[in-house]
Amino acid sequence: MKNLRDLYQLKYIPLNKAAEIISRAFHDDPLHVYIIPDESERKKYLPYLFKAYIWYCLQFGVVYASSPNLEGITLWVPSEFAYITPERSKECGDEVFFYVLGQKYLERLSVTSYANDIHEQLIKEPHIYLMVIAVDPKFQRKGFGRKLLLPMIEYLDENNLKCYLDTNKKSNVLYYQNFGFNVMKEFEIESTGITNWSMLRDPKN
Repeated sequence: MKNLRDLYQLKYIPLNKAAEIISRAFHDDPLHVYIIPDESERKKYLPYLFKAYIWYCLQFGVVYASSPNLEGITLWVPSEFAYITPERSKECGDEVFFYVLGQKYLERLSVTSYANDIHEQLIKEPHIYLMVIAVDPKFQRKGFGRKLLLPMIEYLDENNLKCYLDTNKKSNVLYYQNFGFNVMKEFEIESTGITNWSMLRDPKN
């Protein structure tokens, strides 16, 4: 728990800046390319999607940054809040950000429900869901991902909690395996051609 103090917990977040940083990190992510295929449109609208995710995690989970400079950001939620339902979205007020995306992109975003269903099938017991980890491209490969992950991993180990994540990039699989995550399932998100790796980390006691 003490190592979490080394991170910067975002409570009164610079929402626009944080969303822009995450958007830059996910600009070429296969799932988000599918959701918003046009590159210029993706640059314009992806921040609204991540504003919604950030706001959701501020209400139902926790948001950490590597420092006040926001080189990297993580969004974590308890498993009971892993899925953004319309009711929860309305409760926390992030629906306004989804609304800006428009019907076309919201329909494409709905494919994420398939991965959510797999998540629910794979692990029933309480756990922590790593919704997003993002490092600004200009700070990547400088150790900020490790700085964001290790304190929470220590906390999860101390509290005997499992952690689940999804990735749509094969290159990320080995990276997460280095932190103790194992692939539970590899599958194609239906009708997209996108591969999803569902990964779980058991606590080390």
